[in-house]
Amino acid sequence: MKALVALARLGPGETAFVTEIATRNDIPKKFLDTTFLELRNTGILRSKKGPNGGYSLSKPATEIMIGQVIRALDGPLAPIRCASRTAFEACDDCNDPVGRSPPAGSLHAIGQAEAHRD
Repeated sequence: MKALVALARLGPGETAFVTEIATRNDIPKKFLDTTFLELRNTGILRSKKGPNGGYSLSKPATEIMIGQVIRALDGPLAPIRCASRTAFEACDDCNDPVGRSPPAGSLHAIGQAEAHRD
């Protein structure tokens, strides 16, 4: 999440290299490479090649929900499919899906909270 918040703080049209983000946030570069590739493949990030390249958010931070990011990396949030908002499947034990989790906060909100802490 720290790496995504770093991208959320970039100005419009700016990009950042994985190496920069990994170094600034003390995240292993290989881990961040893999994570960013998954997030790019799901449309959360975009990448640009070349000397002025790097990664950026694919849309404004206010439109990227934390739940989307977690689902992209780890799969559904719900412990069972009949409670899932995005991967719902009825089970044999229940007729009515309950326990659906509320939408998660946005990256923008997390970035703002961190900014006030610093």
